[in-house]
Amino acid sequence: MFPMTPDEYKLLYTDEDGVVVGLDEVQLIDSPIIERVPALIDLLDSTNHLVVYESALILSAWGFDFGVDKIELMIDSDSSLPVELSPNRINGEDNCFDEMAYAIYLYGLSGGSMTKVKELFCKFLEIYPRHFFESKLKYVLLKSNICELADDVCMAIITTHKNGRIYQAGQLLPVLSLYNPSKGWGVISDLITDKDLMPYLAVNIAESLKFIKTRESLDLLRSLIQFSRSEVADEVQNSLSVLADRF
Repeated sequence: MFPMTPDEYKLLYTDEDGVVVGLDEVQLIDSPIIERVPALIDLLDSTNHLVVYESALILSAWGFDFGVDKIELMIDSDSSLPVELSPNRINGEDNCFDEMAYAIYLYGLSGGSMTKVKELFCKFLEIYPRHFFESKLKYVLLKSNICELADDVCMAIITTHKNGRIYQAGQLLPVLSLYNPSKGWGVISDLITDKDLMPYLAVNIAESLKFIKTRESLDLLRSLIQFSRSEVADEVQNSLSVLADRF
């Protein structure tokens, strides 16, 4: 579907020694391959949508604004992306925006403008209810701890939940609870009123409660032990261990 030339393949998937390591590893190369940057910038004008997308991911991860600017254009035109760029291996939904969010996080780690990082995180949260995000946006928001985004995260949760993406809405509960524990508790209290939804939210609720250090949150955390799914039980035990010194 996305035929590449040998040169494009080498630019996108090989390390500094020409060994094929894959896109993810190329993004994580410690020092950008400077001699490769001009060619990657040229690829941003390719007619191959996948080449453009992956070039933008690499340039952004290496700290170059050329890639970030292209990602911002793709976010701003989110309703008109012409093709699926990163289909999820399980459900087939396009996970491209989640991958972009991770690249923007790496951009910040590589010395990029944190003002730009925050601006784009806001844009990802704005489109979050309309698109599939597997887990990387959650991860980078937790790692970044940008508390001033709490209201944006809260709105993303509420709207995503209304749109029927129940599990995806729950993914951001730990982020909100870290950024603003009182807001996190308020949203959790609203969501758990529908008992039918609890199994879909239990893992993320359990993770969230380690940031909400109140007697009520501890009681709710202990009640989640009822769920037999191992991932819920593991998260409950992890959160209980975090809270052990508080109570």
